Amino acid sequence: MNRHGLWVILVVSLNYVLNFFEVMNDTIPKVTGIGGIFFRSENPKKTREWYGKNLGLAIDDYGSPFEFRNANNPEEINYLRWTPFEESTKGLTFMN
Repeated sequence: MNRHGLWVILVVSLNYVLNFFEVMNDTIPKVTGIGGIFFRSENPKKTREWYGKNLGLAIDDYGSPFEFRNANNPEEINYLRWTPFEESTKGLTFMN
């Protein structure tokens, strides 16, 4: 191996080590997922039924659960909830 090749390996290795420690010491909170898609509806029951019939969503009393895998850790299973709420819902803040 020539000197140029050795320097490339050292630089790449050093860069990898520095990035590893930067990630390990990163304490800034980050979003790790989305809990759900929530929206207001004049008739949530009919909305759930329509999405189930026409789009094939698996519907329950609360909407539809979606299972997905973490791209960085495929063994990790996560869930997202799709849910229509009554127009009069005051428990959640929605953008108007």
